[in-house]
Amino acid sequence: MVELDLSDWEKVYKKINVKKLPWFNPKLDFDIQEGIEKYSIKKSSILNLGEGPGTQAIELTKLGFKVTASDISKNAIEKAKKLAIKKKVKIDFKVDDILDTKIRKKFDYISDRGCFHVLDPEQRETYIKNVHSLLNKKGYLFLKCFSHKEKSLKPYGFRPSEIEFYFKKFKILDIIETSFSIDKKKKKPLALFVIMKK
Repeated sequence: MVELDLSDWEKVYKKINVKKLPWFNPKLDFDIQEGIEKYSIKKSSILNLGEGPGTQAIELTKLGFKVTASDISKNAIEKAKKLAIKKKVKIDFKVDDILDTKIRKKFDYISDRGCFHVLDPEQRETYIKNVHSLLNKKGYLFLKCFSHKEKSLKPYGFRPSEIEFYFKKFKILDIIETSFSIDKKKKKPLALFVIMKK
């Protein structure tokens, strides 16, 4: 596995081929796909936080969503833009920090596949306040984060009770024990997939 220094996202995306990053997934995350199907999600506006490689935004666009994709790393966004051009899809890419977001429009859906769990504990309330403000009334948040049962990785892992504690502003619809694997049959690294509504 690639050794990563997560203190500098610019360096991560400048030096490493995105396909070698542990969170790279060329397809739409299977939990997001199943969540869209389970709740009969209409294809409207979605903000994809911490987009990174660009693949999730591209797959959501192919499904018919109007996608805005943000990442704190300029290098990540530049690479994601090139991939979107290659795949011939239109995505509104933004270099943006969710903790000090400059995004002003609101969305029907927000998807976070790996952003929340890299934040320091003192940053979590700001994240939740900003995400809540970016969602339209009755908007959905799809959150995928590491489970506390995953012992092999550096970012934070959460118990379901901790998710419930932090996300009091939301109505939690589902907390699913799952994994970050590309293949649904593989069970590592362990994760939680949470569907919640504003």
